[in-house]
Amino acid sequence: MIIGVPKELKAFEGRAGLDPLGVLALIRENRIVLVENSAGALAGFSDEEYIKAGANICSRKKLWESAELIVKVKEPLPEEYPFFRNGLTIMAFFHFSANSELKEKCASAGINAIPYEEIQTSNGEKPILKAMSVIAGEVAVDMAVQYLRTEYGRRGILMSDAVVTIIGALGNVGSRAHSLLKNRAKRIYILDNRGARPATPENIVEAISKSDIVIGAAVNKAGGAPHLITRDMVKRMRPGSVLIDVAIDEGGISETSRPTTYANPYYFDEGVIHVCVANLPGGVPRSATPRLVNESLPYIMGVASGINIL
Repeated sequence: MIIGVPKELKAFEGRAGLDPLGVLALIRENRIVLVENSAGALAGFSDEEYIKAGANICSRKKLWESAELIVKVKEPLPEEYPFFRNGLTIMAFFHFSANSELKEKCASAGINAIPYEEIQTSNGEKPILKAMSVIAGEVAVDMAVQYLRTEYGRRGILMSDAVVTIIGALGNVGSRAHSLLKNRAKRIYILDNRGARPATPENIVEAISKSDIVIGAAVNKAGGAPHLITRDMVKRMRPGSVLIDVAIDEGGISETSRPTTYANPYYFDEGVIHVCVANLPGGVPRSATPRLVNESLPYIMGVASGINIL
């Protein structure tokens, strides 16, 4: 099988679908691996390293036209739709629940789409999604610290003086955020329907109206993010407080959330700073790429061998 690793086109997405070690493992399985020029540059991998591992470096056009299996990180963008063809397999984070147009495009073109967020083990764990969610939780905390400063909003306080609400606190994103904040924040409201304090409208209003930071990390088990925060709730938040909607990939948990990028990561709505970057791990590609490949490689190998992994 010919496997292609294109360069990611999403704004400020630095991760690569495979690192040189992943390429080497596939070459040893007698696969042919094509890597687009500079696909791993932001993740710290040169074309020479991929060549040394056994990959062939080529143009985007040649890669898409030759590969039978495309290994990406984020969903294909409209610029890549012309490369779609019947029978082509693509592995990536598709987040179809928040992108019906892409889902329809894949179906009409005959694409065999394998969403990383849907791959799970026999016990129901989603290892690829979990690895990236843990990183997203850590980046969310870093951003929370940054946007508390007066240069961005009006809070101008240290994390040690901040009250934090984590909605979806028992999931992978929320758990990581909580582990980093529990000995740092002044107080943390933990809201999760699996815990002692469920994310009911009453509990959400009470918590976020007293908070300087709200981290939205809730997702539905079947996919998509539950819309738990209404505009009226946001109006009751403290002026200059920060809402970091990590669930924006799945549609976001707030009525006021819309996707942003690292180029323009935040905006104000109802006096609240909204940070809704749709690919948080993409900002730390040197850390994220090896962890992504470590979890995805066994499934890539399985697909290349004809195994149905979904």
